[in-house]
Amino acid sequence: MAAGWRDGDTLPELQWVTVFVDARTVPDGARIDADVAIVGAGAAGLAIAVELEGTGLSVALLESGGFKRDAETNELNAGATAGVAYPPLDECRSRYYAGSTNCWGGGCRPMTSEDFDPRSWVSDSGWPISEDDLAPYYRRAIPALGLGEYDYDAESWDRRIGSPRARLLPLGTDRLTNQIRQYSPLGRFGDVCRASLEVSTDVRCYLHANLVGLDTNDAATSVEALRVATLTGRRLRVVARILVLAMGGIENARMLLLPQPGAPQGLGNAHDLVGRYFMDHPSFRWGELKKASTAPPLDLYDSTYSYHSPELASDGVSVAMSFSLTRETQEAEELLRTEMFLYTTFAGEDNPGRDALRRFVGRTPGARHSTGRDLATFLRHAPQVATGLVARRLNRLARKMHLFTIVEPEPDRESRVTLTGERDPLGVNRTQLTVRLTPRVERSLVRAHELLADELRESGVGRLEFDGDRRLDWCCHHMGTTRMSLDARHGVVNTDGRVHDVENLYVAGSSVFPTAGNDVPTYTIVALAIRLADHLKARLGTSAAVRSPESARA
Repeated sequence: MAAGWRDGDTLPELQWVTVFVDARTVPDGARIDADVAIVGAGAAGLAIAVELEGTGLSVALLESGGFKRDAETNELNAGATAGVAYPPLDECRSRYYAGSTNCWGGGCRPMTSEDFDPRSWVSDSGWPISEDDLAPYYRRAIPALGLGEYDYDAESWDRRIGSPRARLLPLGTDRLTNQIRQYSPLGRFGDVCRASLEVSTDVRCYLHANLVGLDTNDAATSVEALRVATLTGRRLRVVARILVLAMGGIENARMLLLPQPGAPQGLGNAHDLVGRYFMDHPSFRWGELKKASTAPPLDLYDSTYSYHSPELASDGVSVAMSFSLTRETQEAEELLRTEMFLYTTFAGEDNPGRDALRRFVGRTPGARHSTGRDLATFLRHAPQVATGLVARRLNRLARKMHLFTIVEPEPDRESRVTLTGERDPLGVNRTQLTVRLTPRVERSLVRAHELLADELRESGVGRLEFDGDRRLDWCCHHMGTTRMSLDARHGVVNTDGRVHDVENLYVAGSSVFPTAGNDVPTYTIVALAIRLADHLKARLGTSAAVRSPESARA
């Protein structure tokens, strides 16, 4: 979009010409006033902004990037990692409009009572809200995410689709269950929110606007202003009645950890909990299925075919099936939630060139992996890669069926985000991410595979074989660093998302998750954001438009 300021205007006469404003064109030293300031235009920030549109409350939405990824902005993510091997921090986040929904596969499944309830065998488990508390907001998120009706019963979808190649596998025991997820159309969420904001009368979105600090009162019980900077050297000040951090699981903690005169340990951190309990979903590509000649079609379970497949859809909504441990199995054997998918690979796809091509095509500008090395690897294996691409396109030469597993991470206090002494180009301390996995993750993975192998063999589907080449990967779902709790001794924000002991500062997104479940967090992020928006409407009143983002002054 064009800049928000007209050339030649004097400060008192500046006029707004668009909802989307390039902060690099705002006069240095300008002050922006609003009822609500939201930092981060990802899933959480956009959902809140869209919900507040039309209420009469003025909203300033701040986004670090623009509408496309750029290397200079993305480099602000860079930091150190320790513990379990983890991707570089400037490669596993999307620092531009729509955030991680830009690289989201669209998978949606709500959390259930298994996720919200305390579990005696899972350390620090249990949410301070229930499944019933969030269910209405899951339903309200359906239109924006482009989902079907609020139905996650596997047998119901089996009947709806009605295809002979999309049949449920009857499970012979109560150890495993069929688990279904719906797929949001790719790219829909950011596009839908942008369409809503384009005609907004209440929201202004400032692009290329980076939060660099929070100014509080002397006691650090209230935030008085946000300090914002652009990479071109502009410095702005945002004053709002309510501030919402929606910057992601690492950046939310990063901002709260910055020392304040009245809180040298950072905001919401009186009990040293900000940044702790970092979680991400570990994933494993381990296991090969040798299908029996009499095996039924498994397209519904095969992510090679089910991923956004119109053939496996009802009313335009595609779904995929996976195998999951039942609640009874988890409790009896003290296991974590585990989800297992099958996927087909074709002749030519099992080689280093394919992975190198994927990295090269999806590379992050300015990322630290070697583009030249990836290109050289691809060229060495180009014939095999070409064979794989043709085989996949023609749906021929199927070679193997593999197993892909996602395990719920167990909350661990020592898995955490901390600040380092190094600073980014805007002067903000960079982060170090220390990642830990508890032994229960390994035990849950192995046991889930044993149970699935038994089930597939007994049902006549085939034989699962496991070799020693187990590959750990990460879903880059950053969760848990500002966990929700009833009091400040056990978490960072309360059940409304407000930082304990800071009266006007809220946090949105998956950083508030006390536990992570075993599925993509986006649906829950949006539901919690809508819930927070309702709270803000009630707190401020929908006629409380005391100021507008148009009232910018030096």
